[in-house]
Amino acid sequence: MADAIVRDLHNDGPIVWLKYFSNSKQFFMVSNGMLVFPNIDSASAFVPRLAKRLKRIELKWDNIRVDSLAPDLGIMAASFHEILISATGAEETSSGYFTGVVENTPTGWKLRDANWSIASPTH
Repeated sequence: MADAIVRDLHNDGPIVWLKYFSNSKQFFMVSNGMLVFPNIDSASAFVPRLAKRLKRIELKWDNIRVDSLAPDLGIMAASFHEILISATGAEETSSGYFTGVVENTPTGWKLRDANWSIASPTH
């Protein structure tokens, strides 16, 4: 799943996040301690707008860890580096750490919960 996310973000842009978010009541996403998406409906409404502003996301995972919780449920953790490339070609980079609950659904592995912690710039 992690490799597929990287490939699809590069090829198809941020709209593919919806392919990897669990379409369930349990889904939520947090970024830097803020609840960004309380449910899948809020993510589904926002991601198409994001896809109009960004043409591509270059994401790189490092040191991926996966701990099994049950046969169809696990926790994924990894450091990440991403470059957001706007429709005009401007680039914005960030790095940090990701944790999320992953679940195996009839359509493959999905992120049920996602937590992005962006590293503060060092001086």
